[in-house]
Amino acid sequence: CEGYQKLIDEHLKSLGRYVVFNPSASTPSKIWPAEYFAQVASDLFKKYDVIPVIIGGKEDAQYSDAMKKYMNGIAIDFTGKLGIGALAWLLKKALLFISNDTGPVHVAASLGTPVISIFLRNVPGLGPTRWQPLGAKTRYLLEEIVMTPDMANHATIERAQIRTLTPEAIEKIVEEEGWLSRDKVQL
Repeated sequence: CEGYQKLIDEHLKSLGRYVVFNPSASTPSKIWPAEYFAQVASDLFKKYDVIPVIIGGKEDAQYSDAMKKYMNGIAIDFTGKLGIGALAWLLKKALLFISNDTGPVHVAASLGTPVISIFLRNVPGLGPTRWQPLGAKTRYLLEEIVMTPDMANHATIERAQIRTLTPEAIEKIVEEEGWLSRDKVQL
């Protein structure tokens, strides 16, 4: 337990302030475009001087690689490199977690880390009514693109389908909440 905490602490000590991004998900219909994640990461880096940290499972490298391809700047990529304990430690120390609708949003929320969760599906039992992260520091955004059970299992979201859930919408929440303001102290 202490081993991964020390390893992550040593690695992150040189980073300072950081925001974690999860550009992957278990189903294609839950995946916001990688270029949008990249734009948010790049913009937050420029505006708030926070390092983007990317996570995902071993099978998610394509999404992390796509995000990095579109980025202007650096990112630390932990995709496929963290067990659940190490992931929890990383999320606990993050200033913010921005993710598709995935399990780690609930881990981050339970640790008190601010979370922005992205929902593209509003099928009964699969949307934010049931799966939004809970907590005082959580927000979710929904754009109802996937509306049928068949689409929920098989649809791939294209950038052209997205009208309102843009990088600017995410950045507006960050600004409104003040989660990345310079006076925030990272523990």
